[in-house]
Amino acid sequence: MPPRFNFQKEFGPITKLAGVHVPAFILDAGEPVLFDPGVSAFGPMYLKELAARFGARVREGLLMLLTHSHFDHCGAAPYLLRAIPCARIGCSPHAADVLQKEKAIALIQRFNAEYEERMREELQGQDTSFTALPVSLRLSEGDTVKLAGGTLEIFETPGHTKDCLSYLWQERGILFAGEAAGVYTDGEFHSVFLSDYTSYITSIRKIMRIGPDALCVAHAGVLEGAAAVAQYLQASLDTAEAYREKLERSLKRHSDDVEKVVEEITHEEWDSQSEPVINRNPFMTNLRAKIQAILRLREH
Repeated sequence: MPPRFNFQKEFGPITKLAGVHVPAFILDAGEPVLFDPGVSAFGPMYLKELAARFGARVREGLLMLLTHSHFDHCGAAPYLLRAIPCARIGCSPHAADVLQKEKAIALIQRFNAEYEERMREELQGQDTSFTALPVSLRLSEGDTVKLAGGTLEIFETPGHTKDCLSYLWQERGILFAGEAAGVYTDGEFHSVFLSDYTSYITSIRKIMRIGPDALCVAHAGVLEGAAAVAQYLQASLDTAEAYREKLERSLKRHSDDVEKVVEEITHEEWDSQSEPVINRNPFMTNLRAKIQAILRLREH
């Protein structure tokens, strides 16, 4: 059983926005920065939170930084761009390309539609639709983003997706890792190697070498202290390896029938939850991707 970790919603100039499904963090580094503006339906809430924190300054400039291109990490960006036309978006070149593709946009719209329908009454009169995203900053390993209050250094941390980036606030030793280091909710780890298992493990070890003093994890919050971060990363690594073994056992039981494995594990892990972290369709899509990542290990 992995140890339990205490993630904070407020940590100095960093705020994790409220809500179980929200991956977004606001950073006040002398200017407004929003990491991973999540599902489209939360766009109005994000704008309200930004205005409360920064006042009129947010209308003069907002930097949105994406750790990757999944629907729940970029869904509200078009709404915020319509509200703040001078806002800028930064992400990896691969994510920038993905966010222009019709198929990717259609998938992001479909997954976001579930949240928009659920919040239909609250969103009356609001255009929260997702559209192609114009990217101002194409960021790669070793690049930096200069802020009024410091510098963000860019690290490529693929494995969850091909386009995952992590952002290190150099002056404070705080790393915004998205889901590159796994996700931790309700006392449980979720291993999310959707793109490539080996890259996922390598990225966790890379973050270990960076040695941040605090770690911002999507859907969880901020974990403070280098020792706690190191312990978390080791537990995340161990959990990923154990989950790989679980999928391999299920594949063996079902003679590599992917859909039977999906059915078994969805029933075990999603249907049993009273408040799942994500909706059922995205959960199953992610699960299929993890299973395929394990099957690809046999090719090497």
